[in-house]
Amino acid sequence: MKLYFMRHGKAADATLYEDDFERPLTDKGAKRVRRMSQWLARMGVNPAAIYASPRVRAQQTAVILAEALGKSVITREEVNFDFSLAHVQAMVEGFNLDAELVFVGHNPSMSEVVQQITGANLNMEVGSIACAQVMPHAIHQGELAWYLTWSCIKASDD
Repeated sequence: MKLYFMRHGKAADATLYEDDFERPLTDKGAKRVRRMSQWLARMGVNPAAIYASPRVRAQQTAVILAEALGKSVITREEVNFDFSLAHVQAMVEGFNLDAELVFVGHNPSMSEVVQQITGANLNMEVGSIACAQVMPHAIHQGELAWYLTWSCIKASDD
């Protein structure tokens, strides 16, 4: 099973919003997520589900990704700030071993879950995505297949 963990793109300054829930992506953040999503489409990423935090910036990130991949977004509270290994384990139940799933959420929980699954000590950048190969019955023993950041995408265009 392939699990993709994507941190939302660059969001607007938190001091401009009374409620953190409402912070949208910046124009630059949306542009970078769009380019990242196009890359993922070219790589053949084909998720059975794209799960996203209900926060605006994660929703916008997930919608851009879903459009690039020809998929839809499923909003799940489990992918919000308290995202955890237990949530991942519950959400992968019922999927085939060859399934691909995407989780779009926030740090620090996104990085922490990737570390718990793979042992990789990542501090996921905004708009980055990590791919982990796992067996659903031993999800905490996965391996990091790759980690893609904006600087990787930008460098490939140079």
